[in-house]
Amino acid sequence: MSYRHSLRTRLILSYPLLGIIIGQLLAGLLFFALESLERQLMDAYIMGDLHHFMEKADRPAEMHTAHWTAYRTPAGKAPPGFELLAGMESGLHEIVHKGRQYDVGIAERGGERFYVLFDDTQLERHEQLIVVLLIGIFLATTLAATWFGFWLSGRVIRPIKDLARRVQAIEPKEETEPLARDFANDEVGDLAAAFDTYQDRLAAFVCREREFTADASHELRSPLAVIRATAEGMLANKALPAVLRPRAERIMQAAEDMTGTLEVLLWLAREKTEKPSLGDRTDLASELERLVANQRESLAGRPVALDLDIRARPVLTTPPAAAVMVVDNLLRNALAYTSEGRVSIILEQERLLVKDNGPGIAPADLHRVFERGRRGADAKTSGRGLGLAIASRLCERFGWSLRLESPADGGVRAQWRFH
Repeated sequence: MSYRHSLRTRLILSYPLLGIIIGQLLAGLLFFALESLERQLMDAYIMGDLHHFMEKADRPAEMHTAHWTAYRTPAGKAPPGFELLAGMESGLHEIVHKGRQYDVGIAERGGERFYVLFDDTQLERHEQLIVVLLIGIFLATTLAATWFGFWLSGRVIRPIKDLARRVQAIEPKEETEPLARDFANDEVGDLAAAFDTYQDRLAAFVCREREFTADASHELRSPLAVIRATAEGMLANKALPAVLRPRAERIMQAAEDMTGTLEVLLWLAREKTEKPSLGDRTDLASELERLVANQRESLAGRPVALDLDIRARPVLTTPPAAAVMVVDNLLRNALAYTSEGRVSIILEQERLLVKDNGPGIAPADLHRVFERGRRGADAKTSGRGLGLAIASRLCERFGWSLRLESPADGGVRAQWRFH
């Protein structure tokens, strides 16, 4: 499950949210309880005074006290100034009259109507003050909960951030101190212990990888050196027939290319921070002419034309073997999917274009062409689907860009930009 906010943000928000829910609930319950208690007390008070007024033997038509006013009128009549009470039934009522609020008790007996009016305007103002006070308490509680959430989240997240910083600083090529011993025996400590276990496995993997690259480098360089020495000896022999000399030169060049390819592949297997030591300048036009000549020889018997258009002669500050691998993989990919027709190579100052008239690539598959082991169903030659993946990795490591397009009229257009 993914979240749009950080863990600390979610912790901070949870506290004020909880405070809002609890505060609203408590404020609502308190207000409801006060309102209910007030209503019960007022009803009992007013009805008690109303019955007291009715029982007085010498009750006047109008009676005033410090808290209420009582009236006695004939049935169907209302007290002076309160005509709206004439149509009300016996019982308790709340009215607003001339900007003031009253609780009214009404009763009838013996053809007379009795009223008790309690002016609770001041009491309502007190209630409003209580509501404002509750709102203030609610806001203060929310702010306090927010501050507490901010403070507590910082303490909770600190060990996690420390662990993340320590993990980011780990270099697989270096031995590191265990993480778990610097953290408490809690969930963060368990996570640190899990990282330690993973780091041990990663260190063992890196060790095996280094041993493999060292062994491969040693074991493959030796036979390649023998092949090169043999080819050099053949070329140095003046008695070598002229018909065999081009073949010996091909063997010599193939051995040199294989040595460069080996160095590049071993370099790709190492850390990205390591710089290659395979040379630093490449005359791309010269290398391209040589590769195209070799490919033309391999196309003998296939109805495929290979055109080379050199419009500039850029010199790349990169190992020759790396540039040759990119070009060679692009050429072989284009030839693999062209059963007949033409493959065009255009070299410009800032880019290299390789175009073919093969079946093209479906739009849905264009973003997957650089995956390892990915091969189209229309390939005309055998392979393992690694060429474009290797070329893409080389471009990534050297800061180049490599893009494949499939026009609507068919074929594929590969563009390698050097900057």
